[in-house]
Amino acid sequence: MGKIYIIHENDEWTRHLTARLDQLHLPYELWHLGEGLVDLGDVPPEGIFYSRMSASSHTRDHRYAPELAEGVFAWLEHHHAGRI
Repeated sequence: MGKIYIIHENDEWTRHLTARLDQLHLPYELWHLGEGLVDLGDVPPEGIFYSRMSASSHTRDHRYAPELAEGVFAWLEHHHAGRI
């Protein structure tokens, strides 16, 4: 299956999810888009992509996270990667 990639910009909204994934011993990786750390010039990794993005990210000083998320989703779709 590969990893579960959690696309988000708010750590508080992912804690319950990562706690459950830890309980289930499922591999995951957090992609915090408030930090802009996704290399869109590369090919996406194998796995499941789960979006916890919010349009209100600007209220948490992540002004460009929604635009980056839009680019990440287009990149995933271009490479036929899955997301939930």
